[in-house]
Amino acid sequence: MKKLLIIFFLLYGQLVAFDKKSTLKIYDKIFTSMFHGDSAIYVYTPNNEYKNLFDNSSYIKPIKDLFKADIAFVTTKDELSNVLKTNPKIAVFTTNRHLLYDYQAVVGAFYWTKGRKQLIFIKDRLDKHHLKLPKEYEKYMVDEL
Repeated sequence: MKKLLIIFFLLYGQLVAFDKKSTLKIYDKIFTSMFHGDSAIYVYTPNNEYKNLFDNSSYIKPIKDLFKADIAFVTTKDELSNVLKTNPKIAVFTTNRHLLYDYQAVVGAFYWTKGRKQLIFIKDRLDKHHLKLPKEYEKYMVDEL
């Protein structure tokens, strides 16, 4: 029984590590595409889990000063409210589709629905923040919700 538990925890640890690596690759690709460059992209996030994830990126640099950030990354309504109280002009990316639907500051979202990943960008919101995406992302852009 002990052997089974040890094997389970080892496999679970490998799965979690793989999930974090694949998640980081996705966000690296999204943010580098949004900001068209090889230089660092400064991302403000109040979420400690994502701060730790972004610490392992070659491209995304977590930053504590919201006014020096290229974009804010939030996961909850409370996080978004606090970000917008501090800097109402910043572009925001989220993991919450409801925030994408309800708040004009949110330019895009990456989230899961029914076991499938969803990536959506709102074209006029991107334009408002002077963000352009490569043609390969056109299928993920919508004019409005």
